[in-house]
Amino acid sequence: MIIFSLHSFAKKLASLFVKANIIEEENAHIYVYPFETLLSTILSVSIVFIIAMYKGMLLETFCFLLIGFIPIRRLAGGYHAKTHYGCLLILLAVYVLFLIAISVIPVELYAMITILCICVSTILVWAFAPVGTPNKTIDDEKKLLFKRRSRKAILMYLFLIPLFLIVRNKVEVLCIAILCTSAGVLSAAISLLAERIKILISTERRKDNE
Repeated sequence: MIIFSLHSFAKKLASLFVKANIIEEENAHIYVYPFETLLSTILSVSIVFIIAMYKGMLLETFCFLLIGFIPIRRLAGGYHAKTHYGCLLILLAVYVLFLIAISVIPVELYAMITILCICVSTILVWAFAPVGTPNKTIDDEKKLLFKRRSRKAILMYLFLIPLFLIVRNKVEVLCIAILCTSAGVLSAAISLLAERIKILISTERRKDNE
């Protein structure tokens, strides 16, 4: 299983940092999960871009993942599966859906879909961001900080709408880039909503069991 190999690799990486006197041995276990998460992210992004190169959609993928999805995901949080393997599968499923959608959306609908994606994303981020993770809870101070940052970020994405309307029918590549970016932002926002729903369901179940 990927989760086991990643965990083992993360432990070895922590050990290397101890031997290099970068971290202290008694603190090595603290770094295992962050290393594991980093390795999982590198693996996920690598697989996505391998698919992108195969499909000849590097620009679309770059805008979707690195300009749209990841910035909002890092600031606002999002859905977390129980394992890194599960997170990888979810990301790949979302990415495949994106590839299918971008290949069938007619050009005349680009503007409407871009506006819809950004507006819905703004509502979701404004209402629900941020959320923590099972392994990394957020205290009130950090929660307020990430709320402000995520709201500022999503407001910046609102400027994609007038930009798109300006370049529409003039610069096709830029129109596609803006559309793909807005799709990435929406995917991150929906992931945020999904995690909120999961937390709500989990809380209700705990109350029922008490």
